[in-house]
Amino acid sequence: MIKCLNCGKDTANGMLCNECMTNADIEKLCIELHSFNPDATNEEHPYWNDLANRLENPKNFKDSALSLCSLLPAEKRDYLSIILLTSAAAPFAILAKSRDFFLEKADKILAAGYLTDMQKSRLQGLKLNLLYSTHKYYEAEKIADILSCEKNLPWEAAYALAEFYARTLRFDDAQDIIDRYQDTDELSEKCFEKLDSNNRCYQKCYEEKGRGYLPRESENIKLYIEFMESMGYEIQSVPQRESIPDNRPPKIKKEDYPKTDFVDVPKSDTFVVYDLETTGLNSEFHAVIQIGAVKVVDGVVDESQTFEELVNPKYSKVSVSDNITKITGITDEEAKNARQVWEVIPEFVKFIGDDTLAGFNNAAFDSKFLERAGRHSNIIITNKQFDIMKYAKRIKKKCNLEINGDELNNYAEYFGIKNEKAHTALSDAITTAKVYIKLRQLDEGKSSSENDGLDLEW
Repeated sequence: MIKCLNCGKDTANGMLCNECMTNADIEKLCIELHSFNPDATNEEHPYWNDLANRLENPKNFKDSALSLCSLLPAEKRDYLSIILLTSAAAPFAILAKSRDFFLEKADKILAAGYLTDMQKSRLQGLKLNLLYSTHKYYEAEKIADILSCEKNLPWEAAYALAEFYARTLRFDDAQDIIDRYQDTDELSEKCFEKLDSNNRCYQKCYEEKGRGYLPRESENIKLYIEFMESMGYEIQSVPQRESIPDNRPPKIKKEDYPKTDFVDVPKSDTFVVYDLETTGLNSEFHAVIQIGAVKVVDGVVDESQTFEELVNPKYSKVSVSDNITKITGITDEEAKNARQVWEVIPEFVKFIGDDTLAGFNNAAFDSKFLERAGRHSNIIITNKQFDIMKYAKRIKKKCNLEINGDELNNYAEYFGIKNEKAHTALSDAITTAKVYIKLRQLDEGKSSSENDGLDLEW
């Protein structure tokens, strides 16, 4: 037995009981269901939370609104289904690949002639969004002219109109609409607040730099500038990014690239310690901007054998932020002038040879960036790796070391090792190597005050 979605009574007839099937305002109920948030307290329909929480993903409960639409007459069903499918945190947040489908659907519904004036305006707002999102600016302008003549609009249509005006440099017109409609309800207030900020930002950018909103480089900037010039605006285009050099090798697919093999401890007292500086923390999005490495030979850090080079982050289509510059000292300009990753990685691979690679937290961080760099360089890096941070945690627990935290600087400070250029790849790699040797000495029962070499038989 399930509960009626309208009154909460037990029913065996599906989503509604017999009484509600006849008397309920199904259209209103669909809208309420679709906007229902299972994470928020709902006093009017407390049983909806119970039903939603039975689902694997409670937020999918709103999809029941689309099923309920099937009970409506055809003309109401078609209109409401397209409105529900295109509603999100912001009005008409539609995936690019679905825009043409919804545009065709909206045209058919408008042509049928059964909508109320407010429903027509809501759908015209959807069309406006779809048209300028697909660079059909002249057609979008015609829809904007229709909507601008209406004294009262659904807030979603008003939002689309204001956003179109803001993107086409009519900042005062956009602001008038924002001021009129932003207090319609809680969702509209949230959406218009963001649009208000964007409108002011576009205006400032236009007044200071001669351009306001501009489509992304992946979109058709040329069509946008052509349309704006036809309206009498002069737009300064942004400089196009330099194209990727022709010597770029074919990229290895992620599924074809082997995962890094980690060992618990190096099998030789000769290995390479490395460190990477990156544009951020996400290895699938951010890029390597510096590689640093030092060789440990026969248990001794050999600072005469090092590798250090900046890397151009262009392979990941990202730049160096001001925050990363503050941390690493590497500027965006320096990174852009560096060699491409596929030019640097072969030399790094030559430097490391067949040695084991060691790093600090490389299991969770550096190795993932190195794998992606290898993919973009068409080089599979097969060296086994060893995570010194995991080893450090084991020794810290085994020897009861009073070290606050598990960052590299925490261990370096404990052992009195100075990292003169922290957050530069080579300096961090050298510091990591020295920390490892101290840890290994403790693990072997040696005094940390002894020489920096290892007397090991591995």
